Amino acid sequence: MLGFSFITLGLIQGFWKTGSVRSLMEDVVGFTILVFLGATVAAYLSLRSGKTSGFWERAADWLFLLGLTATAGETVVLVVSIT
Repeated sequence: MLGFSFITLGLIQGFWKTGSVRSLMEDVVGFTILVFLGATVAAYLSLRSGKTSGFWERAADWLFLLGLTATAGETVVLVVSIT
């Protein structure tokens, strides 16, 4: 999902020249990249930690779900701005 977000960011920068939609999309995609990165780190920490793995597992799950929600939001903004 992290790679997908980077590809989306590259496509936005390539296809849209200027405008408020581009700025909004760049911000949302940047947020999504940070959330998926946080989910990746939390998942790694849950594998490595012994006693506190439950906390890191829940953190990874919630961050991943937040990232998926942000990705769905990106898709809605992208579709609305194209049509």
